[in-house]
Amino acid sequence: MAAALAGAQQATQSIQPGQPPQHGQPALPQLSIPAHQEYLTLNPAGLGILITGAQGKLGPFASMGARVFLNQELLNFSDIRAWQSSRSRQESYCLLVDNARELVALRVVATQVRKRQESHHAE
Repeated sequence: MAAALAGAQQATQSIQPGQPPQHGQPALPQLSIPAHQEYLTLNPAGLGILITGAQGKLGPFASMGARVFLNQELLNFSDIRAWQSSRSRQESYCLLVDNARELVALRVVATQVRKRQESHHAE
């Protein structure tokens, strides 16, 4: 019974009603700007561009590139499943607590009935 009460307390403290659990994923869009430097070669004849005096490949020449990425998580099935699981676990703990309370009440009633029967037989 103590384990059920402790589990129920943990479940209720970790989850607010109607709120999914918070995991490591940020809710706001994430902006990243990776930059890189490369040495490239160019084959203009391979692209169909004929340059007089150019034989085959041009280069290598330094190139710098940077891109901007904006990432936003719209739907995370893992978080949804975890939330459903935690809600189910919370409901299970609540049922265990209710069952434990009913068991205690039944034992009290059974003890009272037994005492009354014993006192009735003693008279």
